[in-house]
Amino acid sequence: MDIKLDDRIESVDGFRGWVRYVGEVAGRREQKWYGIEWDEEERGKHDGVYDGYRYFQCRREGSFGSFVKPKMISGRQTLGEAVMEKYSPKKESLADSLVVSKPVELDLLTLCSVSGMKVAAIRPGDESIIPSVTDLDLSNNLLSSWGDLATKLAAFEQLSSLTLSKNFLLIEQRPPVATILPSLKTLIISSASLESEDADALMQSCPRLESCVLHGNRISDVTKLAKSVPKSLRVLDLSDNEIDSWETVSTLKATNLENLNFSGNRLRSISTHLCEEGDWQSLSTLSLSRNPLETWESVEALAFLPSLVSLRISGTGIGSSINDDFLRQGVIGRLEKLTILNGSDITVDDRLEAEKAYLGEVLRSEKSRSNPGLSSDGRIGRLRKKYSMFSAESLPSSEVKAVSKIADQLIQVNMRLIDGPTVTKRLPGSTDLKRLRLVCQKIFRIKKIESLAYLVGDLGDPASTRTYLTDASATLSSLSVAPEGVLVIEAEPAT
Repeated sequence: MDIKLDDRIESVDGFRGWVRYVGEVAGRREQKWYGIEWDEEERGKHDGVYDGYRYFQCRREGSFGSFVKPKMISGRQTLGEAVMEKYSPKKESLADSLVVSKPVELDLLTLCSVSGMKVAAIRPGDESIIPSVTDLDLSNNLLSSWGDLATKLAAFEQLSSLTLSKNFLLIEQRPPVATILPSLKTLIISSASLESEDADALMQSCPRLESCVLHGNRISDVTKLAKSVPKSLRVLDLSDNEIDSWETVSTLKATNLENLNFSGNRLRSISTHLCEEGDWQSLSTLSLSRNPLETWESVEALAFLPSLVSLRISGTGIGSSINDDFLRQGVIGRLEKLTILNGSDITVDDRLEAEKAYLGEVLRSEKSRSNPGLSSDGRIGRLRKKYSMFSAESLPSSEVKAVSKIADQLIQVNMRLIDGPTVTKRLPGSTDLKRLRLVCQKIFRIKKIESLAYLVGDLGDPASTRTYLTDASATLSSLSVAPEGVLVIEAEPAT
C-alpha cells in the first residue's frame, strides 16, 4: 500500500507513528525518506528540524520525530487482505503430512476480528468479502481517519458492533453526512488518545448507538458530547479519562443512560445542588471507583439519583483510613435504594446494620445540629421513624471489624487466552496488573503476555465489551467490571 502524509505506520522493530513528511533530505543519498512523529518520545530524535531546516511539524512538543527509510516500515494491508489472510484455508506441514485447515464461509461470517493485523485502510469491495458481518474488531491497527473509515464502513449494511481500540484516529469535528453509521449500536474505542471534541464527533456519526466505550482516553469535558448523545444510548463508559468536575458530568442528566462508568477519573466531589428532581431518571448503574472523592457529602448527593440501584465506589478517599467494610456500611446507610454495592448484593442484614450505624452516628454527632441537610432531610426522618425504639446510645457505631478471613478478601477471576478455554482462580484483591500477567503466564504456560483485557458481559456473549488494561497501578479490587460482578480477564499471547 502507498504511504502518504498523515498515514499511520509501524516500523519493523514495532514502533508506531504518524507520517509527517515524504521526500528527500538534504545531505543524504537516498531520494525518499519518511519523516515520522512517533507515538513514544524515546523513539524520536528531533521535532522535525534537521540540520537547521524544518521538514515537518510535530503536533506535540518534544523530540518525537525522526527520518526512516522505506525499508524500515513494515507492511500494511487492507481489511479485505487481512480477512483473507486470517480466514482463508491454510496449508501446514505437520510431521511430514499436509494439514489443510477448514475453510471459513466468508459470506456467512458474522463475527470478524482482524485485531493487530496492520490494517491501514478499507477499500471499496471489502464489504462484499464479509457481507454478513455484524461484529467487527479492528482494534490495534493502523487506521488514521475516522471520516474516511466511517464512510467506508457505511457499506457494511449489517454492522452493529465496532471495536477500534488502540487506533489513533484523526477525527473530523463534523461528520460528512448527518448519519454515517445509522445501524451501529455498539462502539468501542479504548486507549486511542481521544479528546473531548473527538467524543462529540463520534456521537454525531452514530445516531442509533446503544452502548459506547471510550475507556482510557484524554476526555476532560463531556459538555459537548452530552448535546450529541442519541436517545437510544443506554451504556456509556468513560473510565480512566481526565474528567475532574461533576458539573460537566451533570450535563448528561437529561439523557436516557442506564449504565454510566466514570471510574479512574479525577472527580473530587459531587454537589447536591447539581442533582435536581427529574434528572437522571433512567440511571440505574454508576461506577465512581478510583476517583479522589473526599467526603461523605458526595455519597449523600447520590441519593438524588432516583433509579440508582447499583454503585461502584471503591478506591476513593472516602473511608480509606479504616477499611472497605467501613466504606460499605457508610454507603449502604446513606443510600436506601441501593441493592448492589461494588459488585456484591446488599442483604437485609447488611442494610439493617448499616442504617442503624449511620443513624447512630448522626444522632451522636454534634455536627449534625449545625447541618440541617444532614439532620432533618427525608432520609434521616425515615430512619428515625424506622428505628424509633432505639436511643442514640443503643445504636451501633459505624466502626466495624476488619475482615478476619483471608478467603473473604479473594476475588473470583475467570481467565482465558482470547477465544480459548477458561480457567477460574481466586486471587487477592490487591493483585496488580504486573502480578496478573505472571499468573496468566504460569497458568497458560507461555513466556510472554502481549496484553490483558477484561470483558463486561457474559463469556459466551459476542456483544461483550472488551476493555484493554493499561493502568499499571490498577488492582483487581479497583477494576470496574460487569454490574453482576463477573470479572473476565483475557490474555493475548505475544506473537
